[in-house]
Amino acid sequence: MKINQPNRVPASRGWQWINQGSRYFFAFKSQWFITLMVLFSFTFFLFALSPLFQIILVVVFPLITAGLAMACADIEQGQSMSISYLIKAKDNSNRMNVLRYGLLVVVMIIFAQLLSSLLLSLLGVSSQEVVEAVKLLKENDEITFTLILSSPVLFKFVLVNLLFLLPVMAVNQVTPVLLVFSSLTAIEALKLSFQAVYKNLSAFVVYALIFALFIAFIILILKLLIAVLVLIFGDNSTIALLVYMGLFMVSIMSLTSLSYCSAYVIFKDLFTGEN
Repeated sequence: MKINQPNRVPASRGWQWINQGSRYFFAFKSQWFITLMVLFSFTFFLFALSPLFQIILVVVFPLITAGLAMACADIEQGQSMSISYLIKAKDNSNRMNVLRYGLLVVVMIIFAQLLSSLLLSLLGVSSQEVVEAVKLLKENDEITFTLILSSPVLFKFVLVNLLFLLPVMAVNQVTPVLLVFSSLTAIEALKLSFQAVYKNLSAFVVYALIFALFIAFIILILKLLIAVLVLIFGDNSTIALLVYMGLFMVSIMSLTSLSYCSAYVIFKDLFTGEN
């Protein structure tokens, strides 16, 4: 693909990225579910082992993202989705730059955390206060957004962390895809991605808000569902738990798949001019 300087698009394109990305997902729903189940299981397993494996996972995850973007490109050509795309990018000619970008992600996360800690200190929030606030939060039977917002310490903590982590997340949505379809270096791709996010900040905000609304809607529906299931089957019903967990996993798999598919659409829209 021919890579251009990032385009500037209207804010409404944030919805179109999701809408168009859904085509790749709905074409092979079962395959996406299976692929994401394997990915989640592998991720949880590594996270449970040691912090070292967590760092390794962060480094290699862009390679996984790149492989799933390749799946979207192949779906466009009439091919089928399969679990093999989780490791497909290992055969890509630019795979080393994708891995180098993974190392940059670790650096960006550490830098974002340092800036967050510095700003929180300037706002008068200490790490000890955050720890105590989180401990109190865990003691509640039900954690809600209202509960977080009602705590000045937690509200500042969440807001400041989002301020510095969201740009990293937005750039990370684009860069691995940009690398796997180009011969750019990790630094070159990162610079272009930052330009793309900066030029289209309004579209990325709309994109993030829509996903947030999806999550809020799913939480609401699942809360209503579990209330109905408890009324029908009782508090400790295995059937109620299985139905709830099944729908919860389907929801998470769908949103995650949609995120990967829309990342490919964002790449095409901003760097190739295809919409």
